[in-house]
Amino acid sequence: MSDKFARIFIPVFFAFILFAGILLIYRATLKVPDMTVIKAKVTDKGIDQWMMKGRRYFEFVFTLEGQQDKVGISMTRDEYIQYTPLYNTITPGKTYTFYMDTSFPVNKGVNAGITKIDEDGAELYRMSNATNLWVGILFCAVGVGGALYILKNRKKEEGAVS
Repeated sequence: MSDKFARIFIPVFFAFILFAGILLIYRATLKVPDMTVIKAKVTDKGIDQWMMKGRRYFEFVFTLEGQQDKVGISMTRDEYIQYTPLYNTITPGKTYTFYMDTSFPVNKGVNAGITKIDEDGAELYRMSNATNLWVGILFCAVGVGGALYILKNRKKEEGAVS
């Protein structure tokens, strides 16, 4: 790896890691008043699945009356098995309240940022954010540690040149 490439790539890499950590912590600490709340009738539901790096992922997708984009919950195979009863509970024609994390991008017409689902005040689903929090803290620590390491080495290089 050339010295010029490393001087550019490594700081960008650590900045990206720090940004990802901050985003994960933001998602983990998001409170209900900060979410977009959608109360709408479910008109259709489905399950999308795809493969990424040899792992199968699933997404419960709900079409809501009066909404342009569909809403969904992305999950791994194990979570899919755990939450299948939830999917079976959601009935087209009924009205539910969806709490959406707006930091999730809309992908293929689906916003997979559902963090909570209520029906008549009863909570049917709530995303666990413990993993996001701990991974976010780890990423922030790696990002800050990498930045400090780079700064320390740059000061050594400048001192050696003088």
